[in-house]
Amino acid sequence: MAPYFLQDNTTKHRFTSAISFDRSKLHVAWKFEDRESSIVQHILTLKTHHEGHTPLENIILGQDNSFAITLENNNWLHNGDRYWVVVTCCNAAGLCTSANSSDVLIDSTPPHTGGFLPPLNWNNIGASGGALSNVTLSWYGFLDQESGIDNYYITASRSFPGQELTNGVLSFRANNLQEPFSVNFLSNQYIVPNDKLILTIWAQNFAGLNSSVAKLTVVAQSDTQTDNISDQFGFLSIEKHSCDIHYCDSTCTCGIFNKPCTDYVANKCASNSTSDTNIHVSFISENGIIDSGACLAVQWNLTDVKQGTLIERFEWSVGVTDSAIGYGIFDLKLEEPWLDVNLNTKGVYCLQNGKTLGHGEHYKAYVKVWYGSDRYMIYSSDPIIVDHTPPSVRQRYFVKDSTHDCAKDLDFIDWTNTITACWDGVFLEQQGAITGYYVSLGTVINGNIL
Repeated sequence: MAPYFLQDNTTKHRFTSAISFDRSKLHVAWKFEDRESSIVQHILTLKTHHEGHTPLENIILGQDNSFAITLENNNWLHNGDRYWVVVTCCNAAGLCTSANSSDVLIDSTPPHTGGFLPPLNWNNIGASGGALSNVTLSWYGFLDQESGIDNYYITASRSFPGQELTNGVLSFRANNLQEPFSVNFLSNQYIVPNDKLILTIWAQNFAGLNSSVAKLTVVAQSDTQTDNISDQFGFLSIEKHSCDIHYCDSTCTCGIFNKPCTDYVANKCASNSTSDTNIHVSFISENGIIDSGACLAVQWNLTDVKQGTLIERFEWSVGVTDSAIGYGIFDLKLEEPWLDVNLNTKGVYCLQNGKTLGHGEHYKAYVKVWYGSDRYMIYSSDPIIVDHTPPSVRQRYFVKDSTHDCAKDLDFIDWTNTITACWDGVFLEQQGAITGYYVSLGTVINGNIL
């Protein structure tokens, strides 16, 4: 089987290749067979297009069929570059053959966030199939240079968290749209002059990363004089100042993007809420350990939601355990540690600009659940530990060829039916736990595998 990248942290590109958002690692698997003599060695080489950045030299392996490439933070893969691996397999006769994987594109950055722009139009229609109004929206500014925009997501409501005018989240495939980007949707509610609508939009790239959520308040203006509501139409005027502040942290929809409308006052959001909702927050990993130096992926699930409990939005963050929320990930003097994801229930954050997840460090994820303008709860995950190194071999410990009681290391035996391998205390894993062992037995090193 030709080498291929394991899809633990990648998404399959619709057209030609895989895409990974993690610049610090690649997981590769392969399978060679030789029916005449045993396989004794694999040589793994990482290549990149246009003879660019190659972060490591040849890796010599035994009978392994997979390998996790982990890189130091000063040697990470480059955004926008494509990489592939060449695996060379050699048998006991000294004959070798090579196979190439398909390539993987690296994209660790979410799309650049854009926003809505005129023309934004509306026109009411007679009740036809439940539709009462038709809305036309246009937007600009979303850009992803590495993997491109895959989908746009849009909601519309008369309230900050709502989605009633779009009946949920609308999804639009980017390659089905033409520039300037514009779509129509039908609403099951009439729009009337002076209605204030809150429009929400975000984009997702082919690596599966979402842009920041952009929200905008618009006011319905009428171009008609009729009193018949079903005949009215007009345009949506963008509210640029004096808009409502929706939350105690000064969140609004007409300030500078991703900034509050007024200076943040910490004690305005001092009152946490008690609720009948449980949120289980967890990292997307196995066994509470990750080998990434760059990215943290988080998800959360709602349980025991009391009927009538309304969740308005989610924000999430990550940081070093037993420290301030966001510490070790964000510059708390310059950056806002909370990431607004609307009502999405997962998120990915990848470090940039020379930052890295610390080997052996513990991190926690946090989700802030808003139930009203000044009511929220913060939930946290169990800690996750970062492990960048394989198990080590302890000094003065070695593998024994022995009998079943492992009493002594044998140099000679006078039987041929059994042999016991003993390695108690040989391997040491400080960050996590050893999950399995591979044992080989043969007349030469890596000659056979059991």
